[in-house]
Amino acid sequence: MTVPFVREEPRPPPPAVVERGWQVERAFVGIEIDFERSQLHGAVEYIVRPLRRDLKEVRLHSGQCKVITCQVNNFVSVSEVLSVKPKQKGVEELIKHDKIRLEDFNMQAQQLNEEAHGPNLCITIPFEIRSDLQKQFGGKNQPPPEEVEITIRVEYSTQAHASTGAIFPAQENDEQMPYMYADGRFGFAQDWLPCFDTMNSWDRCPYRIAITVEKEVMAICSGDLVDKQLTEEGKHMFFYDLVYPVQASEIGVVAGMFKVLADPRTPSTVTHFCLPGRAKELVYTGPDILDRARKFFYSFLGKPLPVGSFKQVFLGYGQGTKTPQCTFGGLGIFAADTLHSERSIDQHYVARRAICSVVASTYFGVCVRPRGPQNAWLVTGISEYLTALCLKDTLGNNWYKLHVVDITKSMCEKLGGTISLAEASQSDLANTSARHRAHLLVYMVEKRGGMDAMQRVLRDIVAEAITLQTRMGIPPPKSDEGYGLLDVASFLKRLRANSGTDVRPLVRDWANSHAVPRFQCGYKYDPRKHQVELVVKQDLSQGGVRRSGMVDGVHPFTGQLTIRIYEIEGVQHDHLVDIRDEMHVLELPCHSRRSKHKSAAQAEKEFKEDPLGSCPVLWVRIDPDFEWAKSMDFRQPHYAWMQALKMERDVVGQYEACQGLTNSAEDIFINALTDTLSNGKLYYRVRTMAAAALATSYVEDDQTAGLNKVLSFFRKRFMYESGAMKQNNFAQITDYFLQRDIVAGVAGVTGKEAMEIAGEFLLSVLNSSDNAGNVYDDDYFVADMLTCTARMCLLLESNDTVDRCYQEILRYLAVSELVPAQNGIVLGAATNALAELAVAKRKLSADGNASFRNEIVDTLLEVISGVASNTPFYEARKGSLRALMRLESGSLGVLKMVLSLVDGLVEGSKPTNPASSSRLRRAALREILRACQNDAQVRLALRANTKAAAEVCRRMMKISALSRDPRLRRLSSLILTFLYGRGVPLALLSPAEYIQERERVRAGVERKVEHQLGETLRKPVGVAIDFKEELEDGAEGDSDSSQGQATVKKTAKATPVKETPIKAAPVKTTKSSRRSPPPVANKANEELEIFPILEEANPEKGMQKGEKRPRSAKRVRSTTQNKAKKQEMLGDTSVKVPFTEAFDSQELEHLQEAWNKYKESSAMASASLFDTDIPLDAGDVDSDDSVKKKKKKKKKKKKRKREKDADSGQGDAGIRVKIKLGGRNASNVGVSDGDSG
Repeated sequence: MTVPFVREEPRPPPPAVVERGWQVERAFVGIEIDFERSQLHGAVEYIVRPLRRDLKEVRLHSGQCKVITCQVNNFVSVSEVLSVKPKQKGVEELIKHDKIRLEDFNMQAQQLNEEAHGPNLCITIPFEIRSDLQKQFGGKNQPPPEEVEITIRVEYSTQAHASTGAIFPAQENDEQMPYMYADGRFGFAQDWLPCFDTMNSWDRCPYRIAITVEKEVMAICSGDLVDKQLTEEGKHMFFYDLVYPVQASEIGVVAGMFKVLADPRTPSTVTHFCLPGRAKELVYTGPDILDRARKFFYSFLGKPLPVGSFKQVFLGYGQGTKTPQCTFGGLGIFAADTLHSERSIDQHYVARRAICSVVASTYFGVCVRPRGPQNAWLVTGISEYLTALCLKDTLGNNWYKLHVVDITKSMCEKLGGTISLAEASQSDLANTSARHRAHLLVYMVEKRGGMDAMQRVLRDIVAEAITLQTRMGIPPPKSDEGYGLLDVASFLKRLRANSGTDVRPLVRDWANSHAVPRFQCGYKYDPRKHQVELVVKQDLSQGGVRRSGMVDGVHPFTGQLTIRIYEIEGVQHDHLVDIRDEMHVLELPCHSRRSKHKSAAQAEKEFKEDPLGSCPVLWVRIDPDFEWAKSMDFRQPHYAWMQALKMERDVVGQYEACQGLTNSAEDIFINALTDTLSNGKLYYRVRTMAAAALATSYVEDDQTAGLNKVLSFFRKRFMYESGAMKQNNFAQITDYFLQRDIVAGVAGVTGKEAMEIAGEFLLSVLNSSDNAGNVYDDDYFVADMLTCTARMCLLLESNDTVDRCYQEILRYLAVSELVPAQNGIVLGAATNALAELAVAKRKLSADGNASFRNEIVDTLLEVISGVASNTPFYEARKGSLRALMRLESGSLGVLKMVLSLVDGLVEGSKPTNPASSSRLRRAALREILRACQNDAQVRLALRANTKAAAEVCRRMMKISALSRDPRLRRLSSLILTFLYGRGVPLALLSPAEYIQERERVRAGVERKVEHQLGETLRKPVGVAIDFKEELEDGAEGDSDSSQGQATVKKTAKATPVKETPIKAAPVKTTKSSRRSPPPVANKANEELEIFPILEEANPEKGMQKGEKRPRSAKRVRSTTQNKAKKQEMLGDTSVKVPFTEAFDSQELEHLQEAWNKYKESSAMASASLFDTDIPLDAGDVDSDDSVKKKKKKKKKKKKRKREKDADSGQGDAGIRVKIKLGGRNASNVGVSDGDSG
């Protein structure tokens, strides 16, 4: 049966296509699947329209396909496969023998990969066809005729047991049925189909695909099924049509002995497939979740699924090692782990998110595609954004808010930031961190443009793409926009037209950034001015060295932050402030009315006596609507967090309040957390966060007061009076999450007494947990118990506790072998727990209990190799990898074993194809990267000048250069760059070169230490910041505080002062000049401090007793209590010479001599600098008489102002901001009350 294609009117080809000389029109593909040999046999025909009369050749991407014959218009053509093997051998020889800089090596590897993944099949046009083209073409400048076409046919076969392209997963036992799938993403389409494997829009064309399989096998492909025929050999042939132009990488093929389930609501267009043995789970998982997702997207985007038929295929048997989640035109492929029964709780969320993500990718990813790689992040971000909105429709608004908080937190915890979206490739966007970053950027765009405007823009984009795809027979527009291509510029233009908001600066800054902004904030209430003094400071130290306003890709944040102040009269006021610099000091007025008969002095006195009762500020929130993706370290008193916990209605505010009350030390705070934990009307995550904070709270007399409250709540609700656990009953989902998170919170306690109580509690829960009568599974709950109990045993360091925990783990391992848990989550947690116990045993005894440790290592190796269970679960194998890397820290033998999972190189044998899945190979490299970042022993072992370290280095270089998977190449390149930088790897140097390099590094470290010592002597003890001078120079953002607006103070220029720090002149926002006395060092004021000042690396530490104060600092007077408080905050201020471990005794003596010289010069420098009568903040030197006259005038003016302010009740409190310049990156800020100076 032949279904003709709908011919489209020819569109003008792009210049790149004209220069190439030909353009593809349509394609016919026929493949036969051979399960016995695990390969494909087939042929492909491309209809090509020549654009030049002198066309001589056409080039295709053939990848690892074996080309048999090539024909052009039924003429046998001469074809040549351009091989890159000589260059690959050259790179291998370079890796084996030569010492090369990693920077040069990466450039050569990049060139090699570009050639290896380029068009390598060169098909020569025969002479007869070329002569016909000369006749059919007119003059040289005339356009080519439309009816001229060339048919190129290529017969080929794929590589057997390939790891990319067409993948045939191995069967673990005879009961499993064979299946296969073709994944063409990340440049792998050429490995199963000779094609034009590019991202160019002009290489798209309609496809007709015919798949031949055995009679009992079913073949599924993207597109619409148009026919099914029975061949003469008794095989089935399935015909699929993709009538709209697609790329080869957007075609998916799946084959196997599937169980078929027609959708009960739309059986003609939606079908679900799974392998035998999972049909019951398919009925529960597939139809309901997909139907709800389709309804949401139809209501939000206004269009049904933009495909003729949609097919959901669940591959695998639950191992999670074989099948990635991917979306093609009308075909969604999932791992069998997504399937679950009605007994599962956690897996239901995983399945719902996976199905929603595939449906969202069908709209934005298949129907709407990016215009070039630089716009791929936008389509990915919109897809993730729509997925979150779909889940919000099911799980609620509270879940959605905390979900955004969670992914922002995960971005902040990434070491060294993430890749910028502007540089992200298709393989990079498959990474979770890159997808989260794209989602956050689209979320921030929606916050500024508005939900309604965003919905209208997305509706218009989808409607245009669907209309132009289905409008066959009508000429499409000349621009590529008509083919559903989306770019950033057009999207922002549409959004601006609908909302009136220009977000181009936001997108430009965040798309080119590598990290998330980090803030440190704190405030205190000034009773004299009746206002809040707040400091907002950006942390630009992420990544290391400061470079002219940015730190290794960390851009300073610029934008407007909303600061919301909640006051006692039940009102809240928002202050919108501009953030431009690294540090801002803000004065925010309070709007609650103060008593008319109360003066400023009386208000200050009452505040000192009762700060909780007389402070009008209940609590403060920064960016309450979460308009920015950021990390916020906000410090306010515990009583403010308590007020927020009791009165805040927003779930994020409640969650942050529980976090702020962590480690609280008052009964009133413990009672507030207990009430929150017991309140069933609150969102469950707020209650679980309250439980975690309560477990760490204490009082002065009882260090376990909070922990006892948590255990009392748990025993009363989930345990009998005898101490045994009740049978689990998860009918109330909230109780399930409470049980899990309380166990995790108890495991986070500190203190010997608290840890002993927590250890006994966890062991009792682990021993008596019973899930016999429960309608839901407790796999994740058991996994949490195993992990937390083993972690507590590691902290307690008790042989008895370790032995008891070991017996419980063995019991659960035996149960998991008889009744495997969902996705092997229990097996993975048990292997991790065994590693924790082995580490604990090593701490308890000198020999580390070698037999016990060897037994655990053998168990981990069995799980990793997949022989410990009939189904080698991915989670269990990944957990075992991490546990083994931690247990054998610094062992290069273990590193080589883990690398063998990646490159398939087993010691004593020839290189073979990797038996493990691509997912597990990436997990192995990620574990190596994590070990290098977190374990110093691993770094030292890999940087040593040994044969084993050199072998690991060369194998890693080989993966980064020769692996076909771009994700593996990127991970291995990250590991090499982290360990060795851009130069020659230390492990590859000769012994003499290694010693020379070590001496060079030591000399550089010595110069760095001397430079630090010299910089320390040149830096003053304190820095005076004159806000008045800075504002007079043109500082922006100031406003009249009497009008209820914030006074923004920019960071001023630092001027050196004498040993006693000179206080800054306050910004005068009122006419009053009354000064507030220094703060009293009581408990209330300790809670009101903004930031603890870090250790100051200065050899001088303030004035000596009896030393005469400089004239400019006579008004700086402090009480004995305040001095003690400052000394406690400053800590040890002596200079500590770093890097001492890198030197031997002779070098240390040399450094000590240098230090003594600097110490002598320090005394001279301090004498010449501070022994002067000229005030450092004075512009000119006046005579003694003029100075006395000025002082008398100032005293008279101040006296008149005090009398005037006493009547008005206003005062002006001074602000002193001191920036510590102890180290290279030290920039902590302390703010306290004091005189104006």
